[in-house]
Amino acid sequence: MQTRIFIMRNGRTITLMLDGQTRQFTYDNQEAALEALKTLGGLKTAAQSGGIDAYNELKAMLDPSYRLQEYGGLTRDTQGNYYLGEYAEPMPMELVYRIREYHDAGLPVHPLVNFFHQLMLNPEQHVRRDLFRFADRFSFPITDNGYFIAYKSVAWKGSANKELGIYIAQQYIYFKAAGKPLSQYLVYEETNQEGDVISRELYDFERFAERHPDQERTTDTMIEDIIGERVRYRYETVSPYAYATLTEEERAELCYDDDEEVYQRKIAVRPQVRIVGQLEYLFNQMSDLFDQDVPTFTDLHTKKMTIRLGTPVQMDREKCNNNPNDTCSSGLHVGAPGYVQQFGQTSKDRYVIACLVSPRNIVAVPKDYNFEKMRCCEYLPYAICELNPDGTIREIDTQYFEEDYIGFEREALQQELSALATREKPDAERERVIRDRLFVIQ
Repeated sequence: MQTRIFIMRNGRTITLMLDGQTRQFTYDNQEAALEALKTLGGLKTAAQSGGIDAYNELKAMLDPSYRLQEYGGLTRDTQGNYYLGEYAEPMPMELVYRIREYHDAGLPVHPLVNFFHQLMLNPEQHVRRDLFRFADRFSFPITDNGYFIAYKSVAWKGSANKELGIYIAQQYIYFKAAGKPLSQYLVYEETNQEGDVISRELYDFERFAERHPDQERTTDTMIEDIIGERVRYRYETVSPYAYATLTEEERAELCYDDDEEVYQRKIAVRPQVRIVGQLEYLFNQMSDLFDQDVPTFTDLHTKKMTIRLGTPVQMDREKCNNNPNDTCSSGLHVGAPGYVQQFGQTSKDRYVIACLVSPRNIVAVPKDYNFEKMRCCEYLPYAICELNPDGTIREIDTQYFEEDYIGFEREALQQELSALATREKPDAERERVIRDRLFVIQ
């Protein structure tokens, strides 16, 4: 019986018909389609001449899951989607194009392959889709092991807390000399919109029960009590037109300025308050406010974080906002070179640190890419960057720091692998990706 084979090309698409079954293959360009047409034509000739291997190869191509072998360890399905080997996760086309570019230029593609290997472990679909595009657009370097380098503007922790340390020492000595119970005092700070400290005060939380006998004393209720004591007021002029639209009750709440002959509305201005900690505890931690055993930094905004070189900074993923539409929200923030060169420039105590970030730990890639930053749940700060005279960042060799981070990653992946083994519903694909990644970084 003669084998019936039909092959036709239309632009970038080739149609294969074999024994009544049909499958279409889409290629990136016409040149690739023409090259594939030659290959298929050779298989067709061999199959029609009785070649069983050629026939079986054409038959296998009719399977929807069939993958064509491509460059750099990639495969392609019949719809033109690219994959890393036989994994089920399609690769973003921006990454495919870059791998092809490196492959054609004779450059190593393993950093990009390792990047995607980790990206497949990220639970956020929008991150798996958008991260490489974002990293490529804003020049986040990708390392040999597939991490990318991000940057963060920070403050030196000792210097940032020097004034706080002096205040704590002064208040502690004063109250101890007066014989007052140190454990009942909290240190709190009032800040402006930028997070800078306006004033620093003590709060006697033992008096809370006297003022609020029916309320439970918590951090939130104490902050509200502090705010209530520090509320300030400003006056806003009410125009004649606005006054005419008010009800009698609303007019009764206004006050009249005889000098200016205008009505004014009294508006409460709530201060921004944060509790630093208990006075006695803070005094016992005084060494942390001045001298550090290792280079230690804090964030420029809240001054509450502790960032030590060589130690991963972590935050529970569940506490990070994974909504890409929220450009500034909960999570650990890292930025592109252009972002940190601008952020915090006016701060006298500002440094730029380089961080290694795993693609699996990115929580949100903001929709508005102009912010040049993203949220993650972990990063490894590894170096204090030197800035060139033009404000650009001098590059740092990350080889040895990558080896440090691999140790942390290996431990995290082994823990996840153990957790997967206890689940009632197995996740064979994720387990396979983890095992393969562990093999790469063993």
